[in-house]
Amino acid sequence: MRLSRTARWGLGVAMAGGLSFVYVPLFVVLVNSVNASPTFSWPPPALTTRWWSAAVSNPGVRQATWTSVQV
Repeated sequence: MRLSRTARWGLGVAMAGGLSFVYVPLFVVLVNSVNASPTFSWPPPALTTRWWSAAVSNPGVRQATWTSVQV
């Protein structure tokens, strides 16, 4: 099946929009996870791994992660 140039362009734009809808919020969460400030600020004033260590030391997070790995 051959698509017209307009159809290919439209599908490309739709795909880019869909991927942006999924990945941009994930990127924002990732950037905020290393933000030293407890509130979201852009650009982050400093970077830290404090939030990651707090999550790793939480037994509920470890159990949820292990359940996801098992599935």
